[in-house]
Amino acid sequence: YLIYAAFESKLYFMIFVGIAVFVVCGYLTLVALNPEFLNIHPDEEATSADDAMALYAFGVKVYISAIPMLYGILVVLGCAGLMLGMLQVSMEAEAVWVTAVHVGGLAAFHVALGLPFVGYMLGISALLSVFMIQAILSIPGKLDKLNKS
Repeated sequence: YLIYAAFESKLYFMIFVGIAVFVVCGYLTLVALNPEFLNIHPDEEATSADDAMALYAFGVKVYISAIPMLYGILVVLGCAGLMLGMLQVSMEAEAVWVTAVHVGGLAAFHVALGLPFVGYMLGISALLSVFMIQAILSIPGKLDKLNKS
């Protein structure tokens, strides 16, 4: 749909955005179908709370593993946006420099600048919350063991 909309609106930068969305969704599908990639192994003795935590931890691990790929895609999108903006300015006399170049190129670069730091800090905070909840959920089992002895 994005590629069709790019040709209809003459925003050719959206072609690269459509390809990038396809790559990201393909990566997420690959990771979802192969959880061993994220060091996730099914446990038959897990409780429902463990399963819920595993689902949350899976999402966090997918997010953290996708950050380098997203960074690379944003840099490529930024380069493509700047290149298309410069081509648009040189080919069309009525093109305005600010609107042609700033449509996507610089915005993608700005997001790419902050993505690694912000992404990893959010990922570490989310993993910390996973470990804290797992520690809290393990307290009743430990108290039962203490009461039995």
